[in-house]
Amino acid sequence: MEITIVDDSQANLEFSDLELVVIHNLFTTVKNDLNHEPEFQTRVGFSYLEATQLLTSLSNNCIVDREQVILLNNILNEACNGINIRNFDTTIGIPKVEVKSYLRVFSKLMDRLRA
Repeated sequence: MEITIVDDSQANLEFSDLELVVIHNLFTTVKNDLNHEPEFQTRVGFSYLEATQLLTSLSNNCIVDREQVILLNNILNEACNGINIRNFDTTIGIPKVEVKSYLRVFSKLMDRLRA
């Protein structure tokens, strides 16, 4: 993944095909584990619909705002620190340690972007 700051409210993200699959797998796994809308919204900060809309707008090369970065950060945080994902590498597509490195990147990016 490559990140370029566009301005103080947006960043350009370049995802590989694998990274997009991993993000989809993370979202699906978190959504399935937090299978009640109120719990999902409380823990992730977005409704299923909002999360789905924001995540489907992602592509290999896309401009994201702080809200989308917060959603990505929260999904990764739930996957790494909230829910228990058995066979993490197989279910998600990459080792948990790599997802944790993405979490650190999104956390830093979130701090750099203003609402």
